Amino acid sequence: MAAGGSLLISDRAFWRSGRGAALRQREILSFLVERGPVDLIYAGAEVGEFHRLAGRLSAVAATRDIRCEALPPSLDPRRAADRLAALVAERMPGRVVALAPDLAWAADLVPGSVPVVLDAAGPPDADDARMFAAARGFDLVLFDDLRRHRAAALALGAARCAWAPQPVALAEPPPP
Repeated sequence: MAAGGSLLISDRAFWRSGRGAALRQREILSFLVERGPVDLIYAGAEVGEFHRLAGRLSAVAATRDIRCEALPPSLDPRRAADRLAALVAERMPGRVVALAPDLAWAADLVPGSVPVVLDAAGPPDADDARMFAAARGFDLVLFDDLRRHRAAALALGAARCAWAPQPVALAEPPPP
């Protein structure tokens, strides 16, 4: 992929039907695919399902610009981090988008010239202090809850926080 596409990393089986986080993550993927090629990295437990999804995506013309790779939980964490760093170096994405605060470790593997975005959507009663700590390594953090967005803007700085309620309604992808 030429520089300018997106690398999206998730640890949730977002392809399963459902509302909430799964729907939001599908919306973010669709948003990015409409704007260029996407490397979809899955770091969750449902690796077999993910490989079936990858096969279906590659067979459909509208999603041929999606390349899929799994980082299974059985993979040693150090090897998973090394593999993700190698993918970022090889594919030179214009942006990296992490779809959960638990993926904060991914931000440390991305060169400073590549913007890193965190989708921090989640239950309004989630632990804000833990999430804010995870968000510190990201250039832009998306929130679906206005109260959390306002609190994050105070903690992290308004320029690094965006309110993106469902459905995800950003006019443009996060900056390259």
